[in-house]
Parts: sequence; structure tokens; C-alpha cells
Amino acid sequence: MFDRAGVRLEPWGEGDLPLLQKCLGDPAMMEHLGGPMSAEQIFERQQHYEQLPQTGQGRMFKIVETATGERVGSVGYWERETGKGRVYETGWLVLTAIQGRGVATSATAQAIERARTEGKHRYLYAYPSVETHPQTRSANSLASRSSAQANTSTRPTAATSIAATTGASTCSQTAERRAAGRTRTSLEPGPPLEDP
Repeated sequence: MFDRAGVRLEPWGEGDLPLLQKCLGDPAMMEHLGGPMSAEQIFERQQHYEQLPQTGQGRMFKIVETATGERVGSVGYWERETGKGRVYETGWLVLTAIQGRGVATSATAQAIERARTEGKHRYLYAYPSVETHPQTRSANSLASRSSAQANTSTRPTAATSIAATTGASTCSQTAERRAAGRTRTSLEPGPPLEDP
């Protein structure tokens, strides 16, 4: 397990439905993501998170506070198709009471490290919303960190809603909004590629 800044990642599992209910069922946390999900939608998302590793198309993790063992959020990465091929997309949610402590940045950095070790895709994208400034700061901070390790290209954040923070491929968002608000991080060294 990776451990940084007081949090570690653990694979998403069967017992994590209550955490998902806290995250995806909370109106405040889902304000910029289309509102809270129904119990049925959350249950379907739980099944998707549990099965994701077996598909070979990504991973979801619970974020655990090292000192207390408390589950405080989720982070993950998954494949998505672009005009130029497949890339990883990443997203995260941290419980409101824990926000502002660097948990999202630390956990997402750990998820990026794991995606990088898989060596499957060259780029990982995040789509933070301009309405959620902490997410934007986390994405930009991670992109800056990665630039020291590999090629990075960041764009100003201009999206108005995102699907990425929950791994929500079912949330609606136009391709233009996604392109405007993306942060791209290279998972390997090398010359920059054209945007997908």
C-alpha cells in the first residue's frame, strides 16, 4: 500500500457501499455533478467499482486515513475512448469534513503512481469543475508535480460540470466542456503527443 500525507489507498471492496452512499448521496458533495444519486444508482456504481479491476480498464480505491483507519473518500482511474485512442481518466471524492487537508491531492497522486506502474496508457486526464476550486487546485498541483517526472500539459479549467470526480460515465457532459476543463498528465517520459 502507498502511504503519504496521512492517507493510503486500499482497493474498493464489497464493504464500501456505506462510503459510496455518503459521497454520492450527499447533495453538497454532488452539487456540481448533477445532484445526489438515487439508492439504485449508488448500488449500481458500487457493483461497477467492485468489478472494474477484473475488466482491466481501471481501478477504484477507498481513501483511508492512516491514523484512524477511517474511510474518507474515493479515487480511481478508468479508460475512456478519445478521437486518438484510449487514455485514462481520473476522479476523486473526499468527504466534506475532511476536505482542505490535502487528502485529495495525496490520494490522487497515489492513484496516478499506480496507473503509471501499469504502463498501459501514456496520458491520464482529470476534468475538475471551475465551481469546485479545491478540485481545480488539486488537479493543477498534480499536473505541476508530474511535470518534474514526465511531460505534462495543463489547460485553464473552464468546465461547468464534471463526471470525472466520481468516475461517473453516466453523468452528462458535452465533449466541449470536457476538453475545456481538462488537465493532462503524462504517465511516461517522452515528447508531447497531440491532444486526443
